[in-house]
Amino acid sequence: MVGYRHVTKCPRRVLSLSRHTLGYLSATADMSLAYNRCEGGFGSGGSLAFQRNMLTLEVFSDAAMGAQCQRGHQGLVAVYGGSPV
Repeated sequence: MVGYRHVTKCPRRVLSLSRHTLGYLSATADMSLAYNRCEGGFGSGGSLAFQRNMLTLEVFSDAAMGAQCQRGHQGLVAVYGGSPV
């Protein structure tokens, strides 16, 4: 996502991305996340140190260093009650 520092450096790009985002939100206004009761457990193969529940926020991350002068990148996924948010 474009950060605040780009607002003054690339205002046209920020405006274009903002319109795109608003269009997406408008087109998907009837969609939502549905949370069911979390069944608990310790993950697949018992890999979690604590049991899942509706008060647990899990965050998973991954990163890759750029090879051959390419930029590195990273990603995060937050899961609340068994659903990504």
